[in-house]
Amino acid sequence: MIIDFINNWNCYSKGNQEVWREAFDFIASVNINTEEKKYFLRGDEMFAMVQGYETKFIHDGDVEIHRRYADIHSLILGNELVYYSPIKLLEQKQDFTPTSDDVIYSFQQDQSIHFHLLPGIFALFFPEEGHMPAINNGEPEKVKKVLIKIDKRLKSE
Repeated sequence: MIIDFINNWNCYSKGNQEVWREAFDFIASVNINTEEKKYFLRGDEMFAMVQGYETKFIHDGDVEIHRRYADIHSLILGNELVYYSPIKLLEQKQDFTPTSDDVIYSFQQDQSIHFHLLPGIFALFFPEEGHMPAINNGEPEKVKKVLIKIDKRLKSE
């Protein structure tokens, strides 16, 4: 997991610099008026989803991990809590779903750390890292987010 300011992305771009640049150029291009939809940057190897939603209460969340994709989360509007949990400490709740590339785990607050995701900050979760985004800080809040999915095979090409 990496959490940092968007301007510092190049500190982490080990491997395929072009892929990182493309991902963060897309993040820089979005704004509050960007259409909410899926954007194919490199077919199914790298794509972005611009999403608008209302944050949920912590008891409504589950921890997810991915096997194929790394996730880059960046808010355009609003703020949300994101929880990180090492999966070796969690109980699996649902089996792997290939279409969504995720395995769902039960959330255990005492087995996690959390942070505020705000505009100007990004969070990167590598495959197999447990994360639970979209949580509110007591009251639901409307947010707009860009989520970049990068196939783990692209990192070193």
